[in-house]
Amino acid sequence: MMTHRFWIILLGLGMLCGLIGGGVLPAAAFQPPDEIPAEVRSGLQHLIQISSNSGEDRELRVEQIAALLDMVTAGDDLPLGSEGVGEAACAYGHFDVHCLFKDILRIGFSPDIPSHVLMPSSVRFARWCEIEGQPGRTLPALCPLIEGLDAPVVLRGVEYVENTPDLNSGAYYGYPLDRTLILLRHEGRLFLISISIQKTVSDVGRKGAVVGADSDWNYLYSEEAGLGKPGLGWVQSHMYAGGSVTVYADLGQDRPMVRCGIFRWLRAGWASINVVRRSHIEEGLKRYTETMRQILENPNLPDGDSLAAGFARIDGLSDAVLLERTRSYFETLAETSGAQLSSAAREWLNRLIAEGAALHLDRDRMEALLAVQYLKAILGKPTGPEVSGLATGRSRGRCG
Repeated sequence: MMTHRFWIILLGLGMLCGLIGGGVLPAAAFQPPDEIPAEVRSGLQHLIQISSNSGEDRELRVEQIAALLDMVTAGDDLPLGSEGVGEAACAYGHFDVHCLFKDILRIGFSPDIPSHVLMPSSVRFARWCEIEGQPGRTLPALCPLIEGLDAPVVLRGVEYVENTPDLNSGAYYGYPLDRTLILLRHEGRLFLISISIQKTVSDVGRKGAVVGADSDWNYLYSEEAGLGKPGLGWVQSHMYAGGSVTVYADLGQDRPMVRCGIFRWLRAGWASINVVRRSHIEEGLKRYTETMRQILENPNLPDGDSLAAGFARIDGLSDAVLLERTRSYFETLAETSGAQLSSAAREWLNRLIAEGAALHLDRDRMEALLAVQYLKAILGKPTGPEVSGLATGRSRGRCG
């Protein structure tokens, strides 16, 4: 009952703000909370500053982020206090993945592998739009840079992202990010730092749906604006501002292990009202963590070259074949989802299949969908005939 009343109060406030001209807020700069230890807070601020296009001083100073790197390496928690209703919510989480550091580089940050492959439960589609101010430039391979790395490598660019349906609201969003990647050694240990800062307010939230268990990575996306929660289909929601600082630390002296620390903030809602709580972000971090472990720790996962070859085969499909395989995916989903779909989602899925060529998916999104199915086939998850002839591979090898 309290949750229901909370939503009603927020809806009322949202309608009032809309009437008096509250409108949509611009994406604003974010400052880490004051209760974070001063040296760690300074490091986060420094990374946010050098990653922002509006920053005047964008030179990386490793000594300024040393405390942050040490905190992630040690696996320490980050103290966070209360959050105000009108402020961006923030959270921190850390976890270990039993894999080689080079697997993070060769699979998650490769010019030949879609960048959403390590996060299919969180990201529907992602594409680098520019690197170092050059539109269409390919992300360089990071793994070969490890040998002889004596100075930090800093890469900046812009990435467009569409996320998967939110587990709380059922909506999904598209938005551009300022991205910065930093590869460096600190105290003899390899680190990769990934900074993402939302450039503008997102597209309006559109209705999506999770089909079956979230771990199955099956989602539906409509073009209809609104939330997927009953009674809130009319809401015009946006992600107003957000970002993350993610640190990957190589702990693999004795065995393959990477420790990952993620600081994430988000402001989203409607009529300029933030409805995101820390618990929502923590839930998203858990979703991301479980998926990354499931992929990188799977013994069936091939090396980066074999994965890239499979994605190249998808990229080489003709438009007609790609469309047919996409249709096959939806048909298999309709046959196997059973009672996992609501009546509305069932009608939605049947309409997608009946419309045939009018699947409302462009080539990029059909390739992204098929890429996830290809990955599922490799990992031993149920898939359909749409992945026939795609999945091949060999064991993961050395970096080079």
